[in-house]
Amino acid sequence: MDVKQMIMDLSRADCVSGFESGGEIEEIFRTVADETRVDNLGNVIGIIRCGKAGAKKVMLDAHMDEIGLVVTEVLDGGFVRFAPVGGISPGTLPNALVTILGKERIPGVISCIPPHIQGKDDGKKIMPVSELVIDTGLSDENAKKKIKIGMPVSFDAKPRELSDGCICGKALDNRAGVASILNAASLLKEKKTDVDIIMIASAKEEVSLAGAAVAAFGESPDCAIIVDVSHAGTPDAPPRSTGELRGGVMIGVGPNMAAKMTRKMRDTAAECGIPYQTEVMEGHTGTNAWAVQTSGDGVPCSVLSIPLRYMHTASEVIYAESAEQVSRLICEFVCRIDDGFFGGDI
Repeated sequence: MDVKQMIMDLSRADCVSGFESGGEIEEIFRTVADETRVDNLGNVIGIIRCGKAGAKKVMLDAHMDEIGLVVTEVLDGGFVRFAPVGGISPGTLPNALVTILGKERIPGVISCIPPHIQGKDDGKKIMPVSELVIDTGLSDENAKKKIKIGMPVSFDAKPRELSDGCICGKALDNRAGVASILNAASLLKEKKTDVDIIMIASAKEEVSLAGAAVAAFGESPDCAIIVDVSHAGTPDAPPRSTGELRGGVMIGVGPNMAAKMTRKMRDTAAECGIPYQTEVMEGHTGTNAWAVQTSGDGVPCSVLSIPLRYMHTASEVIYAESAEQVSRLICEFVCRIDDGFFGGDI
Protein backbone atom coordinates (compact mmCIF):
# COMPACT_ATOMS: atom_id res chain seq x y z
CA MET A 1 0.00 0.00 0.00
CA ASP A 2 1.34 3.45 -0.93
CA VAL A 3 0.72 5.16 2.40
CA LYS A 4 1.82 8.62 1.29
CA GLN A 5 -0.61 8.58 -1.65
CA MET A 6 -3.34 7.17 0.58
CA ILE A 7 -2.92 10.08 3.02
CA MET A 8 -3.07 12.62 0.21
CA ASP A 9 -6.19 11.00 -1.27
CA LEU A 10 -7.91 10.90 2.12
CA SER A 11 -6.98 14.53 2.80
CA ARG A 12 -9.13 15.62 -0.14
CA ALA A 13 -12.31 14.19 1.38
CA ASP A 14 -14.65 16.60 3.18
CA CYS A 15 -15.76 15.19 6.54
CA VAL A 16 -16.49 18.16 8.80
CA SER A 17 -17.20 16.83 12.28
CA GLY A 18 -20.89 16.09 12.65
CA PHE A 19 -21.38 16.14 8.86
CA GLU A 20 -19.27 13.10 7.99
CA SER A 21 -19.86 11.13 4.85
CA GLY A 22 -17.99 7.87 5.13
CA GLY A 23 -18.73 6.62 1.62
CA GLU A 24 -15.24 7.09 0.19
CA ILE A 25 -13.60 5.64 3.28
CA GLU A 26 -15.98 2.68 3.38
CA GLU A 27 -15.00 1.87 -0.21
CA ILE A 28 -11.33 1.79 0.81
CA PHE A 29 -12.12 -0.34 3.88
CA ARG A 30 -13.76 -2.89 1.58
CA THR A 31 -10.44 -3.49 -0.16
CA VAL A 32 -8.95 -4.72 3.12
CA ALA A 33 -11.71 -5.94 5.47
CA ASP A 34 -13.78 -9.12 5.37
CA GLU A 35 -16.86 -7.18 6.49
CA THR A 36 -17.68 -3.45 6.42
CA ARG A 37 -20.56 -1.31 7.56
CA VAL A 38 -21.44 2.23 8.65
CA ASP A 39 -23.15 2.50 12.03
CA ASN A 40 -25.83 4.91 13.24
CA LEU A 41 -23.31 7.63 14.16
CA GLY A 42 -21.44 7.45 10.86
CA ASN A 43 -18.46 5.39 12.00
CA VAL A 44 -16.98 3.25 9.23
CA ILE A 45 -16.27 -0.22 10.63
CA GLY A 46 -14.20 -2.93 8.98
CA ILE A 47 -13.56 -6.40 10.42
CA ILE A 48 -10.83 -8.92 9.59
CA ARG A 49 -11.57 -12.37 11.03
CA CYS A 50 -8.75 -14.66 12.12
CA GLY A 51 -11.02 -17.73 11.76
CA LYS A 52 -10.70 -18.77 15.38
CA ALA A 53 -13.94 -19.33 17.31
CA GLY A 54 -14.33 -16.93 20.21
CA ALA A 55 -11.23 -14.95 19.18
CA LYS A 56 -10.23 -11.89 21.15
CA LYS A 57 -10.82 -8.56 19.39
CA VAL A 58 -8.27 -5.79 18.86
CA MET A 59 -9.75 -2.42 17.89
CA LEU A 60 -7.75 -0.07 15.66
CA ASP A 61 -9.30 3.40 15.81
CA ALA A 62 -8.49 6.60 13.94
CA HIS A 63 -10.98 9.44 13.65
CA MET A 64 -11.91 10.52 10.13
CA ASP A 65 -13.64 13.81 10.95
CA GLU A 66 -12.01 17.21 10.59
CA ILE A 67 -12.38 20.73 11.93
CA GLY A 68 -14.47 23.09 9.84
CA LEU A 69 -17.18 25.73 9.94
CA VAL A 70 -20.96 25.92 9.82
CA VAL A 71 -23.12 28.64 8.24
CA THR A 72 -25.01 30.78 10.76
CA GLU A 73 -26.34 33.64 8.59
CA VAL A 74 -26.56 34.66 4.93
CA LEU A 75 -25.94 38.40 4.52
CA ASP A 76 -26.46 40.84 1.66
CA GLY A 77 -23.74 40.97 -0.96
CA GLY A 78 -23.11 37.23 -1.00
CA PHE A 79 -21.41 37.25 2.40
CA VAL A 80 -21.92 34.48 4.96
CA ARG A 81 -21.40 34.41 8.70
CA PHE A 82 -20.22 31.19 10.33
CA ALA A 83 -19.29 29.44 13.55
CA PRO A 84 -16.35 27.08 14.11
CA VAL A 85 -16.75 23.31 14.33
CA GLY A 86 -13.98 21.98 16.54
CA GLY A 87 -11.02 23.87 17.95
CA ILE A 88 -9.94 26.59 15.51
CA SER A 89 -7.66 29.57 16.17
CA PRO A 90 -9.35 32.69 14.74
CA GLY A 91 -5.96 34.09 13.71
CA THR A 92 -5.59 31.36 11.08
CA LEU A 93 -8.88 32.14 9.30
CA PRO A 94 -8.57 35.43 7.36
CA ASN A 95 -7.73 34.81 3.69
CA ALA A 96 -8.49 31.07 3.96
CA LEU A 97 -10.11 29.42 0.96
CA VAL A 98 -13.23 27.41 1.86
CA THR A 99 -16.04 25.41 0.28
CA ILE A 100 -19.66 25.56 1.44
CA LEU A 101 -21.07 22.04 1.16
CA GLY A 102 -24.67 22.23 0.01
CA LYS A 103 -26.46 20.62 -2.91
CA GLU A 104 -23.62 22.11 -4.90
CA ARG A 105 -20.11 23.01 -3.74
CA ILE A 106 -19.85 26.79 -3.35
CA PRO A 107 -16.33 28.23 -3.17
CA GLY A 108 -15.52 31.15 -0.95
CA VAL A 109 -12.78 33.06 0.85
CA ILE A 110 -12.81 34.36 4.40
CA SER A 111 -12.61 38.14 4.24
CA CYS A 112 -9.78 40.27 5.59
CA ILE A 113 -9.01 44.00 5.66
CA PRO A 114 -6.13 44.94 3.34
CA PRO A 115 -3.22 46.67 5.13
CA HIS A 116 -3.75 49.83 3.05
CA ILE A 117 -7.09 50.60 4.73
CA GLN A 118 -6.57 49.13 8.18
CA GLY A 119 -6.95 51.35 11.21
CA LYS A 120 -3.93 52.19 13.34
CA ASP A 121 -4.22 49.11 15.58
CA ASP A 122 -6.05 46.72 13.24
CA GLY A 123 -2.89 44.86 12.31
CA LYS A 124 -2.16 44.08 15.97
CA LYS A 125 -5.42 42.38 16.83
CA ILE A 126 -7.00 39.06 15.94
CA MET A 127 -10.52 39.34 14.63
CA PRO A 128 -12.98 37.17 16.56
CA VAL A 129 -14.85 34.56 14.53
CA SER A 130 -18.11 36.44 15.11
CA GLU A 131 -16.77 39.35 13.04
CA LEU A 132 -15.46 37.31 10.12
CA VAL A 133 -17.47 36.49 6.98
CA ILE A 134 -17.10 34.28 3.93
CA ASP A 135 -17.17 36.08 0.58
CA THR A 136 -18.86 33.76 -1.94
CA GLY A 137 -18.98 36.19 -4.85
CA LEU A 138 -22.66 35.30 -5.30
CA SER A 139 -25.38 37.84 -5.92
CA ASP A 140 -27.88 38.45 -3.10
CA GLU A 141 -30.50 36.37 -4.89
CA ASN A 142 -28.28 33.38 -5.59
CA ALA A 143 -26.65 33.43 -2.16
CA LYS A 144 -30.00 33.26 -0.40
CA LYS A 145 -31.27 30.61 -2.80
CA LYS A 146 -28.24 28.30 -2.60
CA ILE A 147 -26.92 28.75 0.94
CA LYS A 148 -28.88 27.70 4.03
CA ILE A 149 -28.16 28.11 7.72
CA GLY A 150 -26.56 24.94 9.06
CA MET A 151 -24.58 24.01 5.97
CA PRO A 152 -21.08 22.74 6.75
CA VAL A 153 -18.00 24.49 5.40
CA SER A 154 -14.67 22.80 4.73
CA PHE A 155 -11.25 24.28 4.09
CA ASP A 156 -10.18 24.20 0.46
CA ALA A 157 -6.55 23.12 0.74
CA LYS A 158 -5.27 20.63 -1.79
CA PRO A 159 -2.59 18.35 -0.34
CA ARG A 160 0.89 18.83 -1.66
CA GLU A 161 4.26 17.19 -1.21
CA LEU A 162 6.96 19.20 0.48
CA SER A 163 10.62 18.17 0.45
CA ASP A 164 12.23 15.06 1.94
CA GLY A 165 9.06 13.01 2.42
CA CYS A 166 6.78 15.61 4.01
CA ILE A 167 3.14 16.29 3.13
CA CYS A 168 1.14 19.49 3.70
CA GLY A 169 -2.63 19.67 3.61
CA LYS A 170 -5.90 19.84 5.48
CA ALA A 171 -7.31 17.09 7.72
CA LEU A 172 -4.02 15.24 8.12
CA ASP A 173 -5.41 15.22 11.66
CA ASN A 174 -6.45 12.51 11.38
CA ARG A 175 -6.59 11.07 7.85
CA ALA A 176 -2.93 10.16 8.36
CA GLY A 177 -4.14 7.98 11.22
CA VAL A 178 -6.84 6.40 9.05
CA ALA A 179 -4.20 5.56 6.43
CA SER A 180 -2.02 4.06 9.16
CA ILE A 181 -4.67 1.66 10.43
CA LEU A 182 -5.64 0.69 6.88
CA ASN A 183 -2.03 -0.13 6.09
CA ALA A 184 -1.62 -2.01 9.38
CA ALA A 185 -4.72 -4.07 8.64
CA SER A 186 -3.42 -4.80 5.15
CA LEU A 187 -0.12 -6.03 6.63
CA LEU A 188 -1.93 -8.11 9.26
CA LYS A 189 -4.11 -9.77 6.67
CA GLU A 190 -0.97 -11.44 5.32
CA LYS A 191 0.00 -12.72 8.79
CA LYS A 192 -1.28 -15.50 11.01
CA THR A 193 -2.83 -13.94 14.10
CA ASP A 194 -5.01 -15.22 16.94
CA VAL A 195 -7.24 -12.15 17.11
CA ASP A 196 -9.96 -10.47 15.08
CA ILE A 197 -9.11 -6.95 13.89
CA ILE A 198 -11.80 -4.28 14.23
CA MET A 199 -10.93 -1.16 12.19
CA ILE A 200 -12.83 2.02 13.03
CA ALA A 201 -12.72 5.29 11.10
CA SER A 202 -14.61 7.14 13.78
CA ALA A 203 -16.87 10.18 13.59
CA LYS A 204 -17.24 13.28 15.77
CA GLU A 205 -13.88 13.12 17.57
CA GLU A 206 -13.28 16.85 17.14
CA VAL A 207 -16.45 17.78 19.00
CA SER A 208 -17.31 15.01 21.46
CA LEU A 209 -15.48 11.66 20.99
CA ALA A 210 -18.99 10.26 20.49
CA GLY A 211 -18.17 8.10 17.48
CA ALA A 212 -15.45 6.09 19.20
CA ALA A 213 -17.54 5.75 22.36
CA VAL A 214 -20.42 4.22 20.40
CA ALA A 215 -18.14 2.01 18.27
CA ALA A 216 -16.34 0.64 21.31
CA PHE A 217 -19.63 -0.09 23.07
CA GLY A 218 -21.00 -1.83 19.99
CA GLU A 219 -17.91 -3.90 19.18
CA SER A 220 -16.75 -4.68 22.76
CA PRO A 221 -13.03 -5.00 21.93
CA ASP A 222 -10.63 -6.70 24.34
CA CYS A 223 -8.09 -3.93 23.78
CA ALA A 224 -7.76 -0.88 21.56
CA ILE A 225 -5.00 0.95 19.74
CA ILE A 226 -5.93 4.57 19.16
CA VAL A 227 -4.02 6.32 16.37
CA ASP A 228 -4.02 10.11 16.22
CA VAL A 229 -1.56 12.97 15.74
CA SER A 230 0.44 15.01 18.23
CA HIS A 231 2.50 18.17 18.13
CA ALA A 232 5.82 18.21 16.30
CA GLY A 233 8.34 20.90 17.13
CA THR A 234 8.84 24.23 15.36
CA PRO A 235 11.22 27.08 16.32
CA ASP A 236 8.40 28.99 18.04
CA ALA A 237 6.86 26.04 19.93
CA PRO A 238 7.76 25.05 23.51
CA PRO A 239 10.11 22.01 23.30
CA ARG A 240 8.55 20.32 26.34
CA SER A 241 5.17 20.23 24.60
CA THR A 242 6.34 18.79 21.28
CA GLY A 243 8.07 15.81 19.72
CA GLU A 244 10.37 15.54 16.72
CA LEU A 245 8.80 15.49 13.26
CA ARG A 246 11.14 12.69 12.16
CA GLY A 247 11.58 11.19 15.62
CA GLY A 248 9.34 8.19 15.02
CA VAL A 249 6.06 6.99 16.51
CA MET A 250 4.95 8.91 19.59
CA ILE A 251 3.94 6.26 22.15
CA GLY A 252 1.69 7.69 24.83
CA VAL A 253 2.24 6.91 28.50
CA GLY A 254 -0.15 7.96 31.27
CA PRO A 255 -3.39 7.04 33.04
CA ASN A 256 -5.47 7.00 29.84
CA MET A 257 -3.35 4.11 28.56
CA ALA A 258 -2.96 0.59 29.99
CA ALA A 259 0.59 0.32 31.34
CA LYS A 260 0.92 -3.26 30.07
CA MET A 261 0.09 -2.16 26.54
CA THR A 262 2.48 0.78 26.70
CA ARG A 263 5.33 -1.46 27.90
CA LYS A 264 4.70 -4.01 25.17
CA MET A 265 4.39 -1.27 22.54
CA ARG A 266 7.78 0.19 23.49
CA ASP A 267 9.40 -3.25 23.78
CA THR A 268 8.06 -4.19 20.35
CA ALA A 269 9.36 -0.98 18.77
CA ALA A 270 12.80 -1.56 20.28
CA GLU A 271 12.93 -5.21 19.18
CA CYS A 272 11.90 -4.37 15.62
CA GLY A 273 14.05 -1.27 15.21
CA ILE A 274 11.04 0.98 14.73
CA PRO A 275 11.90 4.57 15.72
CA TYR A 276 9.77 5.86 18.58
CA GLN A 277 9.57 8.63 21.14
CA THR A 278 7.73 8.58 24.44
CA GLU A 279 4.96 11.13 24.94
CA VAL A 280 3.86 11.74 28.52
CA MET A 281 0.08 12.25 28.57
CA GLU A 282 -0.66 12.92 32.21
CA GLY A 283 -4.46 13.14 32.01
CA HIS A 284 -7.03 13.52 29.23
CA THR A 285 -5.13 12.63 26.06
CA GLY A 286 -7.44 14.63 23.81
CA THR A 287 -7.92 11.44 21.81
CA ASN A 288 -10.61 8.80 21.43
CA ALA A 289 -8.82 6.73 24.07
CA TRP A 290 -10.58 8.86 26.69
CA ALA A 291 -13.98 7.55 25.57
CA VAL A 292 -12.92 4.03 24.59
CA GLN A 293 -11.13 3.28 27.87
CA THR A 294 -14.35 3.54 29.90
CA SER A 295 -16.62 1.72 27.46
CA GLY A 296 -18.46 -1.34 28.80
CA ASP A 297 -16.46 -2.87 31.64
CA GLY A 298 -13.30 -1.09 30.49
CA VAL A 299 -11.02 -1.37 27.45
CA PRO A 300 -7.21 -1.35 27.82
CA CYS A 301 -5.86 1.26 25.40
CA SER A 302 -2.63 2.29 23.77
CA VAL A 303 -2.21 5.67 22.05
CA LEU A 304 0.12 6.01 19.06
CA SER A 305 0.56 9.45 17.53
CA ILE A 306 2.00 10.74 14.28
CA PRO A 307 4.05 13.94 14.79
CA LEU A 308 2.31 16.86 13.05
CA ARG A 309 2.97 20.58 12.70
CA TYR A 310 0.34 23.35 12.61
CA MET A 311 -2.50 21.26 14.06
CA HIS A 312 -6.06 22.42 13.39
CA THR A 313 -5.14 24.56 10.41
CA ALA A 314 -5.59 24.04 6.67
CA SER A 315 -1.83 23.58 6.26
CA GLU A 316 -0.89 20.70 8.55
CA VAL A 317 2.46 19.02 7.93
CA ILE A 318 3.61 15.45 8.59
CA TYR A 319 6.55 13.27 7.65
CA ALA A 320 4.80 10.51 5.69
CA GLU A 321 7.16 7.77 6.86
CA SER A 322 5.86 8.28 10.43
CA ALA A 323 2.49 6.89 9.34
CA GLU A 324 4.22 3.82 7.90
CA GLN A 325 6.15 3.38 11.16
CA VAL A 326 2.85 3.41 13.06
CA SER A 327 1.50 0.71 10.72
CA ARG A 328 4.56 -1.49 11.21
CA LEU A 329 4.43 -1.11 14.98
CA ILE A 330 0.72 -2.04 15.11
CA CYS A 331 1.37 -5.09 12.94
CA GLU A 332 4.32 -6.31 15.01
CA PHE A 333 2.46 -5.64 18.28
CA VAL A 334 -0.62 -7.60 17.23
CA CYS A 335 1.48 -10.50 15.96
CA ARG A 336 3.12 -10.75 19.39
CA ILE A 337 -0.04 -11.05 21.48
CA ASP A 338 -2.09 -14.14 22.29
CA ASP A 339 -4.89 -15.04 24.67
CA GLY A 340 -2.46 -14.91 27.59
CA PHE A 341 -1.94 -11.19 27.01
CA PHE A 342 -5.51 -10.36 27.91
CA GLY A 343 -6.84 -10.12 31.45
CA GLY A 344 -4.83 -9.97 34.63
CA ASP A 345 -2.70 -6.91 35.34
CA ILE A 346 -2.94 -3.84 33.13
